[in-house]
Amino acid sequence: MNPQRLLAIGGMILVLVGLVYGAVFAAFLPPLRNKPPTLEKEALQAIDRLALEEALQKWDTRTRLLSIREFNRGAHTHCTLMGLTAVVFAPYLGKTSFGTGVKYLLAAGTLLGALVLPSGVAVETWNVGLGRLLALVGGVLFLLSLLVITLGYISGGNQSQGE
Repeated sequence: MNPQRLLAIGGMILVLVGLVYGAVFAAFLPPLRNKPPTLEKEALQAIDRLALEEALQKWDTRTRLLSIREFNRGAHTHCTLMGLTAVVFAPYLGKTSFGTGVKYLLAAGTLLGALVLPSGVAVETWNVGLGRLLALVGGVLFLLSLLVITLGYISGGNQSQGE
């Protein structure tokens, strides 16, 4: 399998993973959609009764559920969009003047970054520091790989090497 095919197939797999992740999230986690408004209403009712500790507890739970929902939405969106980006860049990788080994490294770096960034976003629901670190490392790896592919395409004379 040549590097551009690896990048294209890996991108397609990322798109599918992102879409399945989103479908599972939407179908099997409805409490994340339905529970926060209920908790908000209950918290406001508790404030009316001057049960402030109960109100704060309900509000904190609501905020946490909303945070989990947003992080999961962000994870599946990033995975899908990064997969599509990899598919778009695959033909350009083949038209750079880099050697085959470098092309494989760029394809692997792009795909690894595209897996690590959304994983980091999902991890943020349990551990913010680790999640942000993973997202940052994945994003930098993804962007640097795409930048090198772009520069290689621009400076490589757009030569196709028939790999």
